[in-house]
Amino acid sequence: MTEQDWEAFVESVREDPARAGFILDFDGTLSGIAPTPAEASALPGASGVLATLAGRYPLVAILSGRRAEDISGLIPARGVRYLGLYGAEELGPRRPSRRRMGPGKAVVTPRGPAAGLVDEAKAFIQREGLTGAEVEDKGHSVALHYRNATSPASGEAIAAWAQERAEALGLQVRPGKMVVELSPPGPTKADALERLVAGSGIRRLVVAGDDVADVGALRRAGELLGTGALRIGVRSPEAPAELEEVADVMVPGPEGILEFLGRFA
Repeated sequence: MTEQDWEAFVESVREDPARAGFILDFDGTLSGIAPTPAEASALPGASGVLATLAGRYPLVAILSGRRAEDISGLIPARGVRYLGLYGAEELGPRRPSRRRMGPGKAVVTPRGPAAGLVDEAKAFIQREGLTGAEVEDKGHSVALHYRNATSPASGEAIAAWAQERAEALGLQVRPGKMVVELSPPGPTKADALERLVAGSGIRRLVVAGDDVADVGALRRAGELLGTGALRIGVRSPEAPAELEEVADVMVPGPEGILEFLGRFA
């Protein structure tokens, strides 16, 4: 997509805001990549930009692998929908209760195998001497982070262990930037995006992300809306090669996303 093309897209969205929406990743997209998940924070001004968009457009959502409550605390903005665990849970706009995609349905996210698997993962890291690797208990899934691991072979070892446990326990493996996550079979970001768009009347959609899980969402947006989707990838040394292949526009880091979103405000 040329600069002239996306400028025309921006103009078409601003002319018909009632049929436009935004679905955005958080980590690496609205936040810089932090050494650990607990250290992540939204870019300064991001909450304000999202609140402005939510006041103008019918759909503004953050879609993340984090818990929905976690995302809403990190980047609070009135009118924004928060979808966590790749779309398995949602915190709706201006409502404190977690609910399913259907209105008014309470969600109790299953813990699945996470409780026992956390201990297994910690024991594996200790046994293999993977210093610096960390285990994150997400409740319904377990993530093994190796960004701070001292051994360059940590990622390969963790991926192999995760694949073995997934096959043994009937779980799915979700790879990401310096992380491997194990979870029960469940929705993908692409599935969540399709549910958000279905029946919404949205004809123009801006979708942005930076990681493996986002590639499928960007691809699905194109399948659903064709040229009505503007797919933005965030460039980084760790970004998957497929991201640039599917994105219409690549921006240099989360700051580029925020600047781009400001054009629609």
